[in-house]
Amino acid sequence: MADVLTAQERLAGSLVENGRAQSELEARINTAQHHLDQLDAELARLNADIDKTDGRIKENQAQVAAIARALYMEPGSLLMQVAEAGGPMEAVTATGDLLSAAGRAEVLQRSLEADRTRLQAERAKQQSARDEEARALSEQSGALGELRTLLAQQQDTTEKLSAVLSRTQMLLANAGGEATGLGTAVADQIRFDVQALVAEAMREAWSQASIWARINHAAAPAQPAQPGGSGATAASVPVDSRGSALAWPEQHSSITQGFGPSELWFEPSFGGYPHFHTGLDLVSSDTRIFAASGGVVTAVGHGSSGYGNYVVIAHPGGYSSLYGHLSSALVSQGDTVAQGQQIGVEGSTGMSTGPHLHFEVRLNGEPVDPSPLLPSRGNSG
Repeated sequence: MADVLTAQERLAGSLVENGRAQSELEARINTAQHHLDQLDAELARLNADIDKTDGRIKENQAQVAAIARALYMEPGSLLMQVAEAGGPMEAVTATGDLLSAAGRAEVLQRSLEADRTRLQAERAKQQSARDEEARALSEQSGALGELRTLLAQQQDTTEKLSAVLSRTQMLLANAGGEATGLGTAVADQIRFDVQALVAEAMREAWSQASIWARINHAAAPAQPAQPGGSGATAASVPVDSRGSALAWPEQHSSITQGFGPSELWFEPSFGGYPHFHTGLDLVSSDTRIFAASGGVVTAVGHGSSGYGNYVVIAHPGGYSSLYGHLSSALVSQGDTVAQGQQIGVEGSTGMSTGPHLHFEVRLNGEPVDPSPLLPSRGNSG
């Protein structure tokens, strides 16, 4: 019952966070749509100006062509104008007027063509901005759809947890309030149901972090791997100046549980094992928790199920790190953190057997052993 209640508490927090994220995203979508409408109006104005300029260019070209014919292509017409002028001085004036008109037309032509080039460049710039706004709007609309789907999944998980809680309460009442009276088979089934639902709640938390990272153009943590995954290499993880990809997240720490198969019933299945510990458990008298590498905080969870209070940081190279069971987090979603920056304090929240840090690394969505990425124990601080 305690497991179900804590899982419900964690899910309640996730539902609230999902609703807040949807509200923020809806506001962004409205703003993006307003910008898109403004850009469409500006593009329409520029297209009208370009059409108008093209029309003036064609008119001017026709006038230039008429003058050219009068001066060069139809000399008889020019002689007629000279003859009709009435004298040499009048003839020079008539001819000069034609030449002056031709010169003005050429200047106007160059000016109009320069205007058209400027307008076309401005239109190309506005079109690029419009395309980018449309892309962002499409991305945000898609993310909003994912959040709504995720919310439905979270609500479904909440209902299933409530059903397990009601069933457990009923069985305990029938057994006189003694958990031992439930029977091994019934207790095992309840544990199995809770394990599956807690694992689902944890997956949903990672999904929400991934969606947030994507719409905010952060280095997003990928979706967690499904059971039976083959694992991943860490070849793309950046290496710091000391030759290690990551720094120890807790100073002077001891490893109390390593990465790999576990006997703890609430650990999720992975790699073909029914229970698998997907990180390192660290304990230290110095309870400060530090970022193992620089990145962007994509999730800060608060609750008493699964990871308990946790922080997820997305890093370049397609990988992310999680710091679980914290007594408190010192960063917020969206913060940019540097390697070695304190992000929390060790605790025992969630599915924890005592005060410690659960440190997890995922590369391209799959849990990987952090040990090869960390400095030797002599350099752990």
